[in-house]
Amino acid sequence: MKQREIKFRAYSHRSKRMWGWSTLTDEEIGEMLREPNQEEIMQFTGLLDKQGVEIYEGDIVKVRNPEQNHYRVMLIERSFQSGAWPILRIDQGFTKIIGNIYENPDLIK
Repeated sequence: MKQREIKFRAYSHRSKRMWGWSTLTDEEIGEMLREPNQEEIMQFTGLLDKQGVEIYEGDIVKVRNPEQNHYRVMLIERSFQSGAWPILRIDQGFTKIIGNIYENPDLIK
C-alpha cells in the first residue's frame, strides 16, 4: 500500500497570499506560531484533481455530476470529505479544483 505524502500549505490573512509549506522560511513559521489566527494551515489530501493539481483542505472542487455542484474539501474525523462523500470515493478524473475558501469564498453558496 502506497503511503500518502504528508504536506501542508498556509494562507496568510495579513498578506492575502497562499504559501506552499516548502517556500516558508523558519522566520515566517516562527511568526505564524507567535501570532495565531493570522494564517490557516491546510493539509494535502494525497489526491490530485483531473489536471494533476494537488487537492488540499479548504480547496473548492467541482465534481462532474448532474447538478454541477461545488464542494469544499474538509478533514472530518481523520477522513477528507467533499460534500457528503469521503473524497477517496470521488472519481478524481471528474474532479477539478476551482479555488479555495479563503481566496474564493463566493464559490461556496
